[in-house]
Amino acid sequence: MLITRLLFVLFIQNVVAANAQTITIIAANTKETLPFATIQNLTAQWTQVGSENGVFTFTEANSKAGDSILISYTGYLPLRLVKPKVGITLNMEPLPYLLQLVEVLPCKGNKKVVLRNYQKNKSDWGLGSNEDALSSWAAYIPNTSKVRGIIISIHYTLNMSSTPKNGRTAPFKIRLLRYNETTNLPGDPLLYKELLVYPTGQKVEIDVRNEWLRMPENGLVIVIDYFYAGEQYVHTHKVKQFKIDGSSIDTIHKSYGASIKAVRADNMIGKGFMFQYKRNEWNTLNNSQNQKLAPKIELSLKLCD
Repeated sequence: MLITRLLFVLFIQNVVAANAQTITIIAANTKETLPFATIQNLTAQWTQVGSENGVFTFTEANSKAGDSILISYTGYLPLRLVKPKVGITLNMEPLPYLLQLVEVLPCKGNKKVVLRNYQKNKSDWGLGSNEDALSSWAAYIPNTSKVRGIIISIHYTLNMSSTPKNGRTAPFKIRLLRYNETTNLPGDPLLYKELLVYPTGQKVEIDVRNEWLRMPENGLVIVIDYFYAGEQYVHTHKVKQFKIDGSSIDTIHKSYGASIKAVRADNMIGKGFMFQYKRNEWNTLNNSQNQKLAPKIELSLKLCD
């Protein structure tokens, strides 16, 4: 009887493996894998990410034959394809103009300045997600003083007061976009690459001085992509819910990673946005009380003449 059960389990595993199509996403020019690429099923309207090793598996549970798939990665031409019938390797081509040499102009002087999207250094809210985390939150930092300089570093803060160790190192992707004054929404990339960050503490600092990014005259949009990168970053906790009759019940909640500190409208400079993957568009970021929010961001710049 035991042997029969084992054979049945092995049969089920083989059926699942046979019905799973694994894709590996690599850069066509370097042949290196692209970590955490964005995979959208346009037919079923869901969005997930590949693994750190550039791998993603389609199954009967998350897709069907004939589904339309869109794969994107900042700095590369997006790929559109039908759900593959077998495992394949996909080459993503870099945007043509990124292959051209760029002249780097040195910025003289040692003066530095800090730009923020908040007035008072206080915590107003936290941006977090459940175990199926996939969110893009953005903060627009206006350049009201028309500062001319090179962006040295980006700073944001995590709320770790109630987050266990396994949630504190969950990775984020950081993207830098221009601000579109016509649409009043995040626009084209300022930096044509994604910055993958594994936090080592509550205060996150991302050094971008080697990118030689000049601060745009009308400001900058910093995007934090908060995505599911594995069960190892999920933590569980009890939440006491009260009923109308006064009794309570303990409910188990699963959360992913640590929440990001955010600011509300009364303390905000600029704007906050979130990306709706099902509609493929940016919208204003509001909390459950319909208050406007933005991730709490700080930029350090080296002034230029």
